[in-house]
This record gives sequence, structure tokens and C-alpha cells, in this order.
Amino acid sequence: MKKTILIVALFGALVSCNKNKNAEQFEKNIVRKDLPTFESLYKYATDNNTSGKFLLTTNTGLGNTDLETSFEVHINGAFLEKGSQHNSEGQTNYFNNVKVEPNVMKPGEVFGYDKNFKWSEAGELFGTELSLKLHRGAAASLVGDTAINFNGGYSPKVFVCSNNFEEGLTSTSGLYVRGTTLRPSYTFTWNKDSLNQNGVFVYVEYDPNGLGNETLKTNYPNREANGVIVDDNGVYALTSELFADIPLNARVSIRIGRGNYSYIKQLDGTVTDMQMTVLTYQAGEFFYKVN
Repeated sequence: MKKTILIVALFGALVSCNKNKNAEQFEKNIVRKDLPTFESLYKYATDNNTSGKFLLTTNTGLGNTDLETSFEVHINGAFLEKGSQHNSEGQTNYFNNVKVEPNVMKPGEVFGYDKNFKWSEAGELFGTELSLKLHRGAAASLVGDTAINFNGGYSPKVFVCSNNFEEGLTSTSGLYVRGTTLRPSYTFTWNKDSLNQNGVFVYVEYDPNGLGNETLKTNYPNREANGVIVDDNGVYALTSELFADIPLNARVSIRIGRGNYSYIKQLDGTVTDMQMTVLTYQAGEFFYKVN
């Protein structure tokens, strides 16, 4: 449920960002402190001057490289009619031949998709130029099906952290929470993507209301979140600056990954006013220590 809420919140942030990309752009290798949300890292790669938006995301646990059993793809979003708040009632769409069927739209709701795929179903969506076939009308019917082919731009390789974390169990207030010790200077490694021009984000968050932080909440009542975008070269060493204002021994969330966005093009090269955003990241819970 938490994962679903995160994805919905992320899509909401993506579609509401300022069009002026330059104003929102993050310079690489500069830590941004006190970020309002994890989603704010993606303002540098979003644009709201479009009539339709679609979000393709992957996420799994940090250090979990067993994609065959743990990897999931979440396709979430909606292609909206220009000047309208509703989708054009498409029934079935295809992304690189992967079939995507929509949820049922209730009256007054924005039409969209929210579906999970196993690795065997959706692995081919990443590390490729996305080929989309969007249907307007009843797909696979003899009448009313006006399927259109599009190019959705480059979909970065699935982000896979190379580190192997053994999560420890820590007792707190009668509950057990998972996490492993993480210190500044620790080095993350991952499968680099030479075609990814937007870099890799690293996001660290302390939640005073989170499990494991009960004893810290009185002295550290404020949420703290910092992030940095680094080159996609396969390696990044954490810095003390990234943990600014985060209390020692706190349980923190870390998300690390990459993404891209593009305006969808018809096969004749005509650029549409629809936007495709692709994110792939891993997340984990850690206890912040310095010695």
C-alpha cells in the first residue's frame, strides 16, 4: 500500500511541475538540502505543458538483484485529451508489445492505468526505445479501433544496485523494524547506463514518525530530506553533507535510481503534445551511524 501511495504521489508531482525546466534543473554532484519530497528530484526533468502524461516506474529493494522473483513494473498514468480532464476511452494499449489494459473508470474520475508486471512480462520495456501502440476506442474490435503507433523515447535500463545488504532486525517499542547500518563514505555501485544523460539520484529521508525513530522524535521532531544527482558512472560514495541535520542512529529511507522523459512522437516524426516519463529505482531502510 505504501508503495502504491508513493507512485501515485510521484505521478501527481510529475504532472504539476513548472514548465520552465531550466529553473527547476538540478546541477549534478551538488547536494540539495531539506527537499520537500522525493518527487522534487524529478522537477528538473518534467514539463506540464502537455495534454497527456504517462508514467512508467520500476522499484524493488536495495541490494536485491534477484529480478526474476522480486522485480515489479508499475505502469501508472493517463493519456488525456487536449483541453479535457478525461482520457479518450482507450481500451488496450501496447508498450513494446507488452499489453496494458486500463482499470475501470468510475464517473467523474480521470481515466488511467495502474498495473504491476513481473520481470518476465515487462523486462523488455527498459534499456530500449519505447514503441507504443495506443488505441482510441475499443481495441481488438472490428469497429472503432484506431490504433496509432508512437515512439516514446529512451527508457533507461532497470536500475540494479550491486551492493548486497543484510538487513538486521532492531527492536523498538515492542516492534521489530528492518534496516542495516549505513555510514557516510559508504560507496554504492550499480549497473551504469551509458545512454542515460540525466544522471542518477540519491535521496535520503528521516521521518520522525517512522518506526525506529520513536526515541529521537522529541529532540528531532522535523522531517529531514536531502538529495543529490550524480553522473551515471556506476559508483557513488555517500558524503556527510547528504546526512545534514539527520540525527545519529536514526532510521532513514534511501532511494537511488534514474529516469528520463520525452515527448512522444508519431512514426512520421511528428511530435505530439503527450509526455512519457520513465523512472527506475531501488529503495531501502538503514540506520545512520558514523562509527
